[in-house]
Amino acid sequence: MTRERLAPQPERTKSSEKSLLEEALTRGVAEIITQEDLKKRLAERKPLRVKYGIDPTMQSAHIGHAVPIRKLRQFQELGHTAVFIIGDYTARIGDPTGRSEARKQLSAEDIKKNVDGYLDQAYRILDKNKTEIHLQSEWYGDFSLEQLTRLMSKTTYGQIMAHETFTKRVQEGKALGFHEMLYPLLQAYDSVAVKADIELGGADQRFNFVLTRDIQKVHGQRPEEVILSRYLPGIDGQEKMSKSLGNTIDLLDSAKKMYFKTMSIADDLMPVYFELATDLLLGEIRKLLAEWENGNIHPLDLKKQLARSIVSLYHPKEDVKTAEKKFELQVQKKEVPNDVPVFNVSGPSFDLADFLVANGITSSKGEVKRLITQKGIKVDGKTIDDSHINISGQEILVRIGKRRLAKIRFTG
Repeated sequence: MTRERLAPQPERTKSSEKSLLEEALTRGVAEIITQEDLKKRLAERKPLRVKYGIDPTMQSAHIGHAVPIRKLRQFQELGHTAVFIIGDYTARIGDPTGRSEARKQLSAEDIKKNVDGYLDQAYRILDKNKTEIHLQSEWYGDFSLEQLTRLMSKTTYGQIMAHETFTKRVQEGKALGFHEMLYPLLQAYDSVAVKADIELGGADQRFNFVLTRDIQKVHGQRPEEVILSRYLPGIDGQEKMSKSLGNTIDLLDSAKKMYFKTMSIADDLMPVYFELATDLLLGEIRKLLAEWENGNIHPLDLKKQLARSIVSLYHPKEDVKTAEKKFELQVQKKEVPNDVPVFNVSGPSFDLADFLVANGITSSKGEVKRLITQKGIKVDGKTIDDSHINISGQEILVRIGKRRLAKIRFTG
């Protein structure tokens, strides 16, 4: 894709620019590699190439992905070039970081379906006219075996096996594919291809980014500086937000779904969600949290503020208001709303877990089992304690957690 030229930047005062830069370098940041060199680059007062890459392994990104993308937007506002890379080649491998076994490899067709959706979602955050978009196929599409061999010669077995995930796999006697060991190297070459000055990503990408700096050096480039973001916990509060765990708030979720999911998080997650997932100023967040800790703000009211702040980043204000009204009716007043989705089922009965997953009401059977363990699924008001239960009747109401409802009608 052709590179977009930066449009003229609006005039900024020195104080506002300093404040924005300070937030970009501190808010939600786990580590900077290296802080001293990054300050030197910024002091040169010239536009830097700030890179963020994402593998299109799913059709929808989530607000955890949005943490570094929103930081990329901050650098745009400071006059730097946002370089957004879609990993249409690394997606065929899948990032092995933190995985106990190899990911299922995606087909080129699956990846193509996901690419356009990722771009549309990224443009909900980034300024489209000031964003440089690249697919890896620009450089890997014609990559020869000779080029690949030359790239592989730039690193050693020892460097690759310093990856904690790879070492753990070997120690546990689990399979480790050659293609998985190639993943960090391919991701590193992306920065060579686009001449990145700064790279943004999650803290779990530290190994890949350190290797990237080494690969840039051997290619005669100044190694990029790295800003690692803290994790955004999933709505279950157990792990980082991940599609595979079914604990996400997706960018393609409706306003209502986003709002209800946010309201489902535990109270102790509110501080990190305010910091990582909203655009409220840090000073305002500190005041709100102080009022909550002093008992001057009810947790429910604070969480509503959080939900409004998150959902309004991706949906019109009127949709946010409507979502809040539905929450108040359905959850606080426990009324069954008129727009509960209705599913028609043929046959005398059905398996509850199979039904919930097949209709996208839950993300997996694992989520169903977790909800049942937590006594979080009710059928016509009765708590379900068996994930393999068969349901029958004429018309039933299924309540999944506190926020999701489904009406099921038997048609035969």
